[in-house]
Amino acid sequence: MLGQIESYPRMMINGLTLPPFIHSRCSLGDGINQTCSSKRVHQCLPKTLSICASLVQLFYSKTPESSDFVWKAIYAEQDRLYQEGKNTDYEGILEALQATCIYVILQTLDPDSQERNNVRLMINTLGAIGERLHDLFNYAEDVRTLSGRDMRYKWMTTESARRTVCLLYIIETLLEVLIGKRDRLGCRGFSETPLPCGGSLWETASTLEWAQSYHQMHSVRRLGRPLMVADLGSSFASVGSDANNNDGNEDLVADVMSWCGSLDQFGTIVWMAGTMVKTTTY
Repeated sequence: MLGQIESYPRMMINGLTLPPFIHSRCSLGDGINQTCSSKRVHQCLPKTLSICASLVQLFYSKTPESSDFVWKAIYAEQDRLYQEGKNTDYEGILEALQATCIYVILQTLDPDSQERNNVRLMINTLGAIGERLHDLFNYAEDVRTLSGRDMRYKWMTTESARRTVCLLYIIETLLEVLIGKRDRLGCRGFSETPLPCGGSLWETASTLEWAQSYHQMHSVRRLGRPLMVADLGSSFASVGSDANNNDGNEDLVADVMSWCGSLDQFGTIVWMAGTMVKTTTY
């Protein structure tokens, strides 16, 4: 799990595959656009994520002499995100949270700088921005009332928020396992955060194919709602209990099994985090 998470910053600057909680805007045009394709790196990122990519590039090219300068730049940007996050819209908050996740991962990759940097402030900022997103977002929103690219854009934003908050859940779970207790990052728990979608729905380039997959996903649901993080714990408990005493959780278990069959690498990490938590109170 940790190795996968530590690879996310490099994905901001190497190739056309972004971290699995950040969706490329150019894909809404039914494929990678010419500028991104020719540069072999995404040029379509919004301002906050574009700055993040530039700072990641600085991080990986820093020397011992330039390390302090690079970290001052990262923490200055972190402070900007925190201050502006009080007055921005939900998409701006989402982008700020995504960038902050990348900066936190970078900090874990450079333990020698942790004593000099205000790591606690960065973690607290992560929690504050995450809580702000939680207050603004309807994670369970069904976009089928829209159509075409408007429908996909709305879904892309919502699914990116789900995945970003799921990343916070993974980080919290790792803290619990590695440190032995939870630092809840200032958030109010993850129990109602929907699980990430399957890999094919996230990665498909064609809007038509995406729409077909999206409607198919809804048609096979037995619960009639998105699966939540807390549902993982409930399904584990049901599978481990007497088949004659599962409290009517057959639909839940069926939906979780279907979800497991569609997982991409990120979804697998979320599932692994779920297996580490022995209770359903996240």
